[in-house]
Amino acid sequence: MKKYLYIFAAIFLYSTTSLFGQNGDLTISELPPIPDQEGFAGMFTGVSGGALLCMGGANFPNGRPWEDGQKVWYDYIYVLESENGEWNEAEQKLPYPLGYGVSVTYKDEVLLIGGSNADGHYSGVVGVKYKNGKIVIDYNYPDLPVSLAMMSGALVGETIYIAGGLETPTGSPTNHFFALDLSLDPGNRQWEELESWPGSARLLSVAASKDEKFYLFSGIYSFKNPEGQPDRTLLRDAYVFDPGKERWTALPTLPRAVAAAPNPAPVLGLNHILFPGGLDSATAVYPDPETHPGFLDDVLAYNTLSKTYGSVGTLPEGASRVTLPSTQWKGVWVIPNGESGPGVRSPKVYTISN
Repeated sequence: MKKYLYIFAAIFLYSTTSLFGQNGDLTISELPPIPDQEGFAGMFTGVSGGALLCMGGANFPNGRPWEDGQKVWYDYIYVLESENGEWNEAEQKLPYPLGYGVSVTYKDEVLLIGGSNADGHYSGVVGVKYKNGKIVIDYNYPDLPVSLAMMSGALVGETIYIAGGLETPTGSPTNHFFALDLSLDPGNRQWEELESWPGSARLLSVAASKDEKFYLFSGIYSFKNPEGQPDRTLLRDAYVFDPGKERWTALPTLPRAVAAAPNPAPVLGLNHILFPGGLDSATAVYPDPETHPGFLDDVLAYNTLSKTYGSVGTLPEGASRVTLPSTQWKGVWVIPNGESGPGVRSPKVYTISN
């Protein structure tokens, strides 16, 4: 393995006692950055063997999109065994370059679901384990019923739920809602398509798992306008699915869109689902990518008890990201890399806790 050493960065504290109640400080810290000059959007992340794994993703290493730079996808697997340690680039790689899918951690294995690369979108599901300093790939999972990327998803109990996304790079957003029960024996596991939420199709929505329920927030509905040009609507609706009742319930409308925020959304305190950044309507229409101001640094939260939204803090300057995953590791939520502006990535890795 190639080894890279970085110094643990500073900690930022924000007072949020009025929203979080007991122990109400939102703590935002930095882990060592991923050892890549550009960083990656659309990575997969999770925990295995006690280590943090960050995998795949894409960037523009040879020029920004408006400079005719081409997007490149990767099959790299990076391993961090301790908070103030060093990243290792594993000798083993993903089966193929991949990004923009969903990743969940289940029983010491990180599942990579769907995703895309330069050849198109994928339906495959693989598990990645870190054992005795080596990466092991597990292929004993059923494929999604369709190829899918830019969807959201989360693990609720022992069931993975996947919502929305695109079947093809040029396709329209979908309202697919799939479930995979991991409590079943491997030979009996099959994806099931469930009744969709009572709202529009979408991509880059944000999922969350809380109180044995699946939450779905925001996203993007893309379409062609009357002139035949690509257009999009930033969505502010939200829903919760109760598996026990097999029923969707609409939630209050978000005060702003949070499309492409870390997925799944971090859950902190007793009742809060967090949206650190995300794409809102005003930022989405900013005309000049070269001078793009970056994404909102406000940390919005949804209180599942009061069913209200509120701000719980501010990300450090330049820390707001979109199209990135999240995972829990060593008592904190980790949000690695992501897109800091159009075509611009960041190698930084932040943690959020309270």
